[in-house]
Order: sequence, then structure tokens, then C-alpha cells
Amino acid sequence: MDLIAHGLTLARDAGVIDPTPEAAVWELLVEAADTLRRLPDQERAWLLSCERCQWPEVVRTQAERWANAVAAGGWEGMKTRPGPPTREAISRMDALFEVARSIKKPADARRAFLMAAGVPVWVIARKTTDRRDGKPVSRPTIYASRARALAALAVTVQARGMISRAA
Repeated sequence: MDLIAHGLTLARDAGVIDPTPEAAVWELLVEAADTLRRLPDQERAWLLSCERCQWPEVVRTQAERWANAVAAGGWEGMKTRPGPPTREAISRMDALFEVARSIKKPADARRAFLMAAGVPVWVIARKTTDRRDGKPVSRPTIYASRARALAALAVTVQARGMISRAA
């Protein structure tokens, strides 16, 4: 599996002119966060099925359904779930998480993944603390953690032979 080659392709698709291995790892983290978001949530499905089974479905006419859809904004107002992830995306996510388990500072990897998942930096800074004094970390610390994690992940992927020299 050539993780970095796929990450470089993702980085080029995202508009990076000359992507580095760190940029490739960042795009792989973004893809892993999206893949994790697309996986089915069995507990939520179970809770929703129990909620639906307790009360009969209200019978609506086609005209009522159409009026409700128009009132909600038509097709543009409808929320759709993304499709399920591909097998290859799940394999890349698992491989990247396995590599992330081996870096020396797991807090850096967690912060980088949270940023890739779209969590605002100020939330990450407020919710994570420094081990030495127990105070919340600053935003520059979060960005430095991301840079350290991306560099460590790129080096580890390269050391394990998951990198393409020709890419």
C-alpha cells in the first residue's frame, strides 16, 4: 500500500502546487476523518429504530409531503448522508492509525487528527491541557503539535516503506 503516493495525489487535488510528505500526510488525515465520519454508527441506528417502533407513522398525502419539502427549502434544504466509505479508504485509514500509534507524542497525533476532522483550533486549545501545569494550551501550541505530528508520521511512513520515491 502506497500511502504517501495517494496522499500526494489528494494534496495535488486540493490545490497544493508542490506537495511535501507532510502535506500528503495531512490530506490522508483529512481523508481518514471523513472515512471515520462515513462509517455506520450502530448505536445510533439502534436508538433510532427503537424510537420509530413506538409510534405509528403519520399518514401523509403526496401533496402534504410536497408542501413540507417546499417549505423546508426544496431539494436544496434537504440534508443527505454521505455514502459509505470504500474498502480502500478504510484500509488507508487503518494503516494511518496504526502508524499514528507508534509516534512518540500521542497528544500531537490526537490534536492533528482533531484539526483534520474540522474541530476548531480554539476548541482543541480549550479542551486539551499541558501535562506539566494542567492549564489549557495556546493556539500556537496546537499548530506546533500538528507540525510535529505530521513530520513524525511522514518519517514513520517513510521508514516503514509505505512511501513512493517516484511520486
